[in-house]
Amino acid sequence: MSEQKLPFPFGDLIGFKVTHRDNGVSHSELEIGEKHMNPHGIAHGGAVFSLVDTCMGSAVSSMLADGEMCSTIEIKINYLRPAVSGRVICESSVLNKGKRTAVVESKVLDQQGREICRALGTFMVIQR
Repeated sequence: MSEQKLPFPFGDLIGFKVTHRDNGVSHSELEIGEKHMNPHGIAHGGAVFSLVDTCMGSAVSSMLADGEMCSTIEIKINYLRPAVSGRVICESSVLNKGKRTAVVESKVLDQQGREICRALGTFMVIQR
C-alpha cells in the first residue's frame, strides 16, 4: 500500500478529513456547516453520502497493493435520522476484498453517538 497523499479537490471543497486509515478500516469526519444544509436546515443527504463514499474508498485503498486503485460500483445507504450542524464521523470497514471487488460497510454517527445512517458498498479493484 502506498501512503502517498493524492490531491483531492472535491474532498477539500466539501471539508472531509480522514482521521484513521489502516488495514481495511477508515474513519473520516465532516464538520457540518451552513454550506452543507438543504432548504430545511438539515445536512443534505448528498453531503453525508459523499462522506460515506470517500471513507469507504479510503478503507478499501488501505488494503491495495502498489499499482492498484479502487472505484465505487454501488452504494446502498439507509438514512436513520437527520444530521444537523456539528461534527459527524464515518466509520468504514472492508467486509471482503477479492481480486476484483471489495465489499464495505459504513455507519455515520453524530456528536452524541447516534447513528445518522448505515451503508453497504461495492468497489472495483483496478490495476493502474
